[in-house]
Amino acid sequence: MVDTSPWAQLFKGNRTMRHGTSVDNPAEVIDVIVVGAGLAGLVAARDLTDKGFQVAVLEGRNRIGGRTFAREVVSTTQKVDFGGTWVIPAEHTAVMAELQHYAIRSVPTPLPTHFITELDGMLSDKGFLFESEIGEMTRAFDVIARRAEPDATADGALRSIGLDAGLLAWVQATQRYLSGAPLTDLSGVDCSGMSPSDLANPDHYTHTIDGTSQRLVDAIAGSSQATLLLNTEVAAVHTTVDGFAVLDRARNRLVARNVVIAVPLNMLVDIDFRPRIPAATALGESRHAGHSVKLWMTVRNVVGWPRLFSASGPIAYARLERQLDSGDAFLVGFSDDPAMANASASEVQTALQAFLPDIEVLGVDAHDWNADHFARGTWMAPRPGQLQQVGALADLSYTNGIHFSGADLCVGNYGTIEGAIVSGRQAAARISDQP
Repeated sequence: MVDTSPWAQLFKGNRTMRHGTSVDNPAEVIDVIVVGAGLAGLVAARDLTDKGFQVAVLEGRNRIGGRTFAREVVSTTQKVDFGGTWVIPAEHTAVMAELQHYAIRSVPTPLPTHFITELDGMLSDKGFLFESEIGEMTRAFDVIARRAEPDATADGALRSIGLDAGLLAWVQATQRYLSGAPLTDLSGVDCSGMSPSDLANPDHYTHTIDGTSQRLVDAIAGSSQATLLLNTEVAAVHTTVDGFAVLDRARNRLVARNVVIAVPLNMLVDIDFRPRIPAATALGESRHAGHSVKLWMTVRNVVGWPRLFSASGPIAYARLERQLDSGDAFLVGFSDDPAMANASASEVQTALQAFLPDIEVLGVDAHDWNADHFARGTWMAPRPGQLQQVGALADLSYTNGIHFSGADLCVGNYGTIEGAIVSGRQAAARISDQP
């Protein structure tokens, strides 16, 4: 993947188009423009260039990867993922196929040695739900799926069926961690579609990618023949007689027969689609509910490998992730309070001491995805009614032929690395399979 600019020189010297057609004008209509160089966009671009399509990837950031992003923790030499991290080898077949293709290993996350769980203000050592509780939750979700109104929140739906208070607190704790949002913000119908067995085990995301997820991002980009333009924020996509005209903020213009939009849903409101695509505008304006904060904490005085899990308070979930040679350790944690992205070490220490009284927090680091101009939130967590709008974006007759892609859109795997890869592959397949 080559970074090329300005746009007028985009395909200078590359005269080969799809089906062997040649062009003399570098501003000629190209095959595909992919908007967004996150995992979905990179996978779509790679798959399409493998099929012989001429592809340009336009990315607003000065880097690739989108919400998959790794760097060193402040004041350390330890590189970690500040964005997408964990995978499930037994379930995430697309991720595992990519890792195998590029000879990258997945690495098991250290298992917790003890659990500290807060539900309804009470601490316990409960680590998982019992089989009887999973059964009760399964029955509750089945009732919600059959009876809940599309505009019902998860909190309202669960309370309306009289779910046991302890189980309600468990679901609340789980969603604060997995969705990065309170139950009052989340879709009841979507919540009922989640696997109770997954909710029963907060640690069911079991593996990371060796060398961080950035290693996979770089491998996919490195094997692509697409042309990459960084620092190129797309402002408009207009339907033309030749296909689609894509304009950036500086009003540079490029025309393609196909367009793939692979940016976070919360960013769609910034793109002027003509003709208008109502669901894209609505999703961008309302923003999905996911606003998690991921914290990397350098800590001391921690025994074993604890896992914290809480239905209230600043920290929704935390576990020891890495022992350091210095004798200190890394604790990774999640909060559903956006303000925690700027919390001080002393503030985080106070929050953690409710679970681990002797812990000392030496430093805290985070990337504030909620304030990030190119994300405005974390992974997809649907509000009531939003999944119907997401579904509309899969209909090419509704989107005027524009292909929407990304982890936010991959129902069944939304908000995951798996979802990004699957969605990127699907977008590429829809284009390459066209007559």
